[in-house]
Amino acid sequence: MDKAAEENPEPAQDQKPYSLEKIRGYCVIELDRQYSDINWGELQESTSEIIAKVAELSVARVMVDLTRLERINSGLIAVLVRLWKSLPPKMRRMSVITDRDEVHHVFTVAGLHKLWTITDSREEGAYELGYSEKSDREERELRVLALGSLPFAMLAAVTLLPLAREGSEVFQTNAQLSGLLLGAMALTAGVVSVFKDHGIRRVFSIAAIVISLAVLSTIVFEQNPISFRTTVQPKPAGMDTE
Repeated sequence: MDKAAEENPEPAQDQKPYSLEKIRGYCVIELDRQYSDINWGELQESTSEIIAKVAELSVARVMVDLTRLERINSGLIAVLVRLWKSLPPKMRRMSVITDRDEVHHVFTVAGLHKLWTITDSREEGAYELGYSEKSDREERELRVLALGSLPFAMLAAVTLLPLAREGSEVFQTNAQLSGLLLGAMALTAGVVSVFKDHGIRRVFSIAAIVISLAVLSTIVFEQNPISFRTTVQPKPAGMDTE
């Protein structure tokens, strides 16, 4: 009898219908197929365990993998809503992974796609959470734009200093031309950063835009070498000097 029991061991009673792991700055929760069929009491208990473990990991971004589930019911939606509400309000972000059209439809009808990102793969979900090779590359590019736009704008302003003092026209023209080119570069980088970035880097970009516009505005002043308003007066006939 003992030998038969050893050959056919019973499944562990404490096996959880989910798995949970922390990857970088976010948490991945994968729900097992049986999650669609467990009773309400077990569902609530399991949800409380998940929320407690997520809180222990101190993360505000969560990926919920539903690819093992063939369908979704109101109880599971309530689980996801409860999990969402447990995350820090100002920093929370959640992506749900499912490759089934029926599940996509349920989230769309419920309007939950406006709160969470519904994707077909973990790679896309990680990107939406800001943790993927693509998002890392974009983050580096935005950092370069934001932190580079302000120095370029300030350098553009410095190159215009010769316009405020007497000097050769060639030197002043070159100085203004350099300032306009640097200002245009800073303005472009600043605008892109403002629309795509956030936080203090966005403030730097706004400052760069303001300085760049001031630099570029010199093109309208008539006394500057390069100006839209500069006109060349033709010499009267007979006034040519030999």
